[in-house]
Amino acid sequence: MCYEENFDKACRTFDADVTATVSALFRKGSADGKRKRSRTAHVRHNGSWFGGADKVPGLPIDRDVLKKSCRSTSRHCRPTDCPGPTPAA
Repeated sequence: MCYEENFDKACRTFDADVTATVSALFRKGSADGKRKRSRTAHVRHNGSWFGGADKVPGLPIDRDVLKKSCRSTSRHCRPTDCPGPTPAA
């Protein structure tokens, strides 16, 4: 719902720093999260994944998930390369 209601803001937030976005989203899970609500359960309430921030906060690369440089991975995810799903005809 958050992205349907605030699609342009969500795109601007993720596109503001694609490398930070990739680093933040590609992270391993933790057993500490078992039986807790997922982060995604709070997105609408918080106004975005990152509490309404204009860009994704920088996080260190999770080397267990991203073996290559985050820059190498993110360069394939520029806004013109990842337009999102195409609406069904």
